[in-house]
Amino acid sequence: MERVITYIDGFNLYFGLKTKGWKRYYWLDLQKLAMNLLKVNQKLITTKYFTSRVSGPPDKTKRQGTFLEALETLDNFHIFYGHYLTNTIECQKCGDVFAKPSALYPSSYTHSFHFELSAMFTT
Repeated sequence: MERVITYIDGFNLYFGLKTKGWKRYYWLDLQKLAMNLLKVNQKLITTKYFTSRVSGPPDKTKRQGTFLEALETLDNFHIFYGHYLTNTIECQKCGDVFAKPSALYPSSYTHSFHFELSAMFTT
């Protein structure tokens, strides 16, 4: 039996769903999804979810906190927190400057754990 660990990049998952307009999947049971992607000869050992806490507005902070609390109740599910870096971009037409958020995860995790939702690896 192959042992599998699932790695989920919460930042890319959220913005991928948002870009597609798939708001109905924001509360997706990530552990069940991972289990449904397994092959017959595979066993899910753990799921590692990488994310950063949003800093505002308050309604988004509360929604994310509630979602993370729900994830914390799952067996063999581990959340790793990083932080956001804000880069700026300038509009070529008007010159306005906008914040462009990007997630940064702890350096001990970034070297090999920045994966998309579909990435599953055997141990």
